[in-house]
Amino acid sequence: MLPSYDRGQAHSHADLVLPTGLGHARNAVVVASADAVVAIGGEAGTLSEIGLARKLGRPVVALSGTGGVCDRIHEVLPDVDVVDGLDQLDEWLALELP
Repeated sequence: MLPSYDRGQAHSHADLVLPTGLGHARNAVVVASADAVVAIGGEAGTLSEIGLARKLGRPVVALSGTGGVCDRIHEVLPDVDVVDGLDQLDEWLALELP
């Protein structure tokens, strides 16, 4: 989901591109349509998605070692799950999602 109407902003490997024109408000759409939120790196927008996911009761996990808020998430939200790699992420997803 892109914040603008410009499809050219999409990553070249994206299979599905949704230009929304919603700016930062797209974060609410992303989280509301998710079964779980996997946070990677990030800044203020990622932190807002984590917070909204928790408000909506969505499972949240942060991938450590990716920089940004994910490496410091326990400073603000000590009960957010953190995994150290893709194997741990797979295990977490298997536990959290049916």
